[in-house]
Amino acid sequence: MRRDVYKGYCINAFATLDDAASKGWVPGAEICWTEGGEKKSQTLTEPVKRFGTVREAEIFANQMCKAWVRGLFDAGPNKPH
Repeated sequence: MRRDVYKGYCINAFATLDDAASKGWVPGAEICWTEGGEKKSQTLTEPVKRFGTVREAEIFANQMCKAWVRGLFDAGPNKPH
């Protein structure tokens, strides 16, 4: 598991093996944050891409989460925090 903090959001990136088709490692991650005193989380996965190593999948998942967080900050008046 790869852990990171980005703009106040905790990212826990992980990889799971796609056993059924032996297609490689599936990237996924959970993003956690606090909003208005309430803990929130969002799980993201990549439905198509597969990677040859756990490290590659976790790096991709981390980048995917950072893009998701940037999207929140670029949303305009509904920006978090």
